[in-house]
Amino acid sequence: VDFVSARIADLAERLETGKSSPSSCLSAVEPLGALGYLSTEQGRRFVTALKASATNQTSDCDEFETLAGVIDALPDSFTSSELEEIKDAYASFADEYAADCAKGRLSFDDPEVIREEASRVNYIGDLLGVDTKEAQKTIRDYATKKEQDSEEDRDWDADDDGPRGGGSSGECSDGDIDSMFATLES
Repeated sequence: VDFVSARIADLAERLETGKSSPSSCLSAVEPLGALGYLSTEQGRRFVTALKASATNQTSDCDEFETLAGVIDALPDSFTSSELEEIKDAYASFADEYAADCAKGRLSFDDPEVIREEASRVNYIGDLLGVDTKEAQKTIRDYATKKEQDSEEDRDWDADDDGPRGGGSSGECSDGDIDSMFATLES
C-alpha cells in the first residue's frame, strides 16, 4: 500500500510540474479507481493534478482527445460549468482548426489524411458532446479540393511543353543530330 501510494504521489507531482503528460497517466485511472486508491489523499491529489494538467493543455487535437479521456474516466471530477467551458473551447478550436486546414495552414496534403482529420474532429466532438458538423464539412471540402487539384495535375500532358518531334525525352540520339545537320546543310 505504501509503495502504491508513493507511486501515486510521484505521478501527481510529475503532472503538477509538467514532467509527465496527462495522456501518459490516463491509463492508470481505471485500475487505481478499481482498487480504491483514488479516494486516498494521494489519489485525490493525482486526480486534481490530472484534471488540471489536461484542462490547461488544450491547443491541439491530441490534447483535446486526452481531455475527453480524462472526462470519461473521471466524470464526477468536473462540474457542469467546467464541462460547458470545455465544450465551448473545443467548438472554437474545431472551427479554427477547420479554417486553418481549409487555408492550407496545416501540413496535410493527402486527401485521405485530411478526411481522417475530419473524422478525428468528429470523434473528439462526440466524446465531448460538441456538434462539429460544420468543421467536418470544411475539412472534407478541403480534402475534395486537394483531390481535384491532384487530378488536374495528372491530366496535364508532360509532352505539352517539351521539345517537338524527337519523342518525349529531352535527349536526341546521334542519328537525330546528324539528320538535323544534314537538313541544315541542304
